Amino acid sequence: MTFTEKLLSSPRLSELYKEAPKRHSLLIENLWDTPKAAILALLQKATQKNILVITGEKREGRLANDLDYFDLNKTYEFPSWETLPGEEIAPSPDIVGKRLEILYHLMSKGAPRLVLAPLQAVLQKLPSIEKLKPICNFWTLGEEIPFDALASFLTALGYRREVVASDKGQFALRGGILDIFPLSSPDPFRIEFVGDTIESIRSYDPIGQKSIGKVESLFLCPASEPELLKAETSPAFLLDYLGDNTLVIFDDLLALEDKYVALKGLPGSRSRFFATMDELFEKIAPLPRHYWMAETLEELSNTESNRPAGRGFYSGSEPFKEVNFEMVGASLKADRWLHPFHTIRDFFSVEETTAAASGDEILSALSRYSKSALNLHILTSTPREETALKKKLEDDAILLPPDTHFERGYLSSGMVVEDAQVALLPNTELTGRYRIRRQKWRGTTHTPAAEFHELEPGSLVVHFHNGIGKYLGVEKNKNHLGEESEFMVIQYAQGSKLFVPIASSHLVSRYIGSSEELPTLHQLGTQKWQKMRISAQQAIVGYAEELLRFNAEREIKGGFVYPEDSDETLSFTEDFPFVETDDQLSAIQSIHTDMTSAKAMDRLVCGDVGYGKTEVAMRAAFKAVADGKKQVAVLVPTTVLAMQHYETFSERMASYPINIGIISRFEPPKKVRETLEKAKSGAIDILIGTHRIISKDVAFKELGLIIIDEEQRFGVRAKEALKKLKVGVDCLTLSATPIPRTLYFSLIGARDVSIINTPPQDRLPIKSAIVEREPQLIQNALLRELSRDGQAFFIHNRVESINRVAEDLQKLVPEARIVVGHGQMSADELDIVYHAFKNGEADILVATTIVENGIDIPNA
Repeated sequence: MTFTEKLLSSPRLSELYKEAPKRHSLLIENLWDTPKAAILALLQKATQKNILVITGEKREGRLANDLDYFDLNKTYEFPSWETLPGEEIAPSPDIVGKRLEILYHLMSKGAPRLVLAPLQAVLQKLPSIEKLKPICNFWTLGEEIPFDALASFLTALGYRREVVASDKGQFALRGGILDIFPLSSPDPFRIEFVGDTIESIRSYDPIGQKSIGKVESLFLCPASEPELLKAETSPAFLLDYLGDNTLVIFDDLLALEDKYVALKGLPGSRSRFFATMDELFEKIAPLPRHYWMAETLEELSNTESNRPAGRGFYSGSEPFKEVNFEMVGASLKADRWLHPFHTIRDFFSVEETTAAASGDEILSALSRYSKSALNLHILTSTPREETALKKKLEDDAILLPPDTHFERGYLSSGMVVEDAQVALLPNTELTGRYRIRRQKWRGTTHTPAAEFHELEPGSLVVHFHNGIGKYLGVEKNKNHLGEESEFMVIQYAQGSKLFVPIASSHLVSRYIGSSEELPTLHQLGTQKWQKMRISAQQAIVGYAEELLRFNAEREIKGGFVYPEDSDETLSFTEDFPFVETDDQLSAIQSIHTDMTSAKAMDRLVCGDVGYGKTEVAMRAAFKAVADGKKQVAVLVPTTVLAMQHYETFSERMASYPINIGIISRFEPPKKVRETLEKAKSGAIDILIGTHRIISKDVAFKELGLIIIDEEQRFGVRAKEALKKLKVGVDCLTLSATPIPRTLYFSLIGARDVSIINTPPQDRLPIKSAIVEREPQLIQNALLRELSRDGQAFFIHNRVESINRVAEDLQKLVPEARIVVGHGQMSADELDIVYHAFKNGEADILVATTIVENGIDIPNA
């Protein structure tokens, strides 16, 4: 018997199951994600219809994750473009690819589907089924496709022909081989044809161009959804793809109301790409049924309710009661159903305290049900997590109900259905940590080369023999043999041009400068560049000699040899709530090898903000403390970054007996003195701070590891102090600053380097544009972020005028919550601003470059 079937032993849920197919409109209040997922499973089972859940906020990811536990048919998360109505800007290729692939599956017949979609995605117009169906297909081995017509066919679909296919939406043809990068795939594909027949399909690395592995098929969809819509005379809606019998559920009515008001006020809301709410209601009205989910009925306009407070069990003799309410200005009527779900804390009468304390209270409360008929399902994410929990239960002599089952699963929260004597208890409720279940994200394992196809016209480049020039693009010309060939065109001083054969593209790399000022272009035919190159090489040799001398001292002294990972360290690893990227795992393994060897570690980890460097550092810090009984110093360049690291380390290690301290100018002198005393006595395991850490009065009892974030931001004196501190101690340096290939190869043998080049799954690429300051442009950019429930940084590096800039922004976007932050603010003021932005209580942070050193706000 599945868990969904067990729920039907509840009289209240059984009644919903029987009555739901008969009710035209139903209102369900106060559901959180897990019981919401259970209700959706019951409704799909009862109605056997496609279900569209329209959400007001970007919470569908967690709900979709919870739906995996229940025995539903296929669930899809349908994203919006994340652009503003009326805005002429192309959506992300990843988003378009995901949308079109979902539409393809919805067009095919099969078991009922459940689609989660934000309001903006539901309002978006779509290509008609008649237009999309013939051009979205799977290509499989042995299939025949006219090879001679491929170029024109793919161009018509919006794909761009290039020399190599390295970005989404590109294709390349040579001989009988087609390279293509579909929008819906993380990798491009290399397809070999024999005549018109597909002989083989391989995925390949877009940077190194090497094959990864064979596949049986690939999904190919158009490369531009907007272009399809421009030619569409009868656009469709998501509901058209789901069918006339679809059950529509409006989730979180208050958030939907807010989203509707925000979208309604945007310019171009009646654009060719978006419908209005009135049009949506017209589309929904003929449907046989639609349901509503609200936090509380009282939150809706002009509505009163006698619902008792709290999320507990609803009592009442009338399981279905007709109520009237308003949404987006429309008067609505529905049958209100009172659910029987308890939260875990309500049911077991546990106070809302810290996660660890609440978890212990929940386990203790379970003993009261050791002789009850409660059917308890305990969910853990890994076998090790289950073993640790069982050991804790045994050590604490906690008896469980006889009908207890340990299962593998992921849920955001638990629930109890008292009248069914059924309870779901995920480990989330006991630890406060929610592991997001996602498919393994495989990215490239190659160090990125600055190849010509990565460059944009206008980019500055460096030719190994000729110096700095401006890349203009690729042109076809005749080579020295008189044959037509492709050349990179680079412009130099005085308008001279250099034509570089594609075969010699390895001589060209992107320019990466340390100065904010753009360099002057070099002149062809002079010795200036050669002299500069020789001077730079000598400087690199000098730096390398210094590094080697310093490393020789460290090697003579040696380093501490850590044992293999303890159970505690393995448990900490498994607590990570996300799936690591391959680059992260590679860096973690390299650090593990360093720490378990006799050589003192000196490793540089490079990766963009948000790519997971901090987690890599925390793994090393935890191992140093747990397995080596050593102390760790974490050195950062700014007080804001120190606060962020302190909170991140503290939250990540909250379930373990590790003491973490912080020192910075924001901390009271008395507290700093106490913290330093604890560091000296060994009472603090991890000390986080700015350059204050390398002061002469700071001492450690047993320092084993130094973690330096953005070392290049520190001055000469700080670096000299660091050298003395590093001798005999493992050192891990983090940097979000890219390093040129020449320097990377120069450092090999002198310093160990790990590159985290793979972004986390679902992270979209950053789009950069240098444009003239224009209020309308700023307003559109900020409104776009607000429309997707995102946040924005606005950088203004003059403290004296920063408040005026914030006032100007408030006039442009009056609905936004704006805060200001800069280095001249007091500790308390900056702390309030930082936390307000981090916790989502502010939409826009107007700040100086105090935030530039690695501040990671995932929603911004």
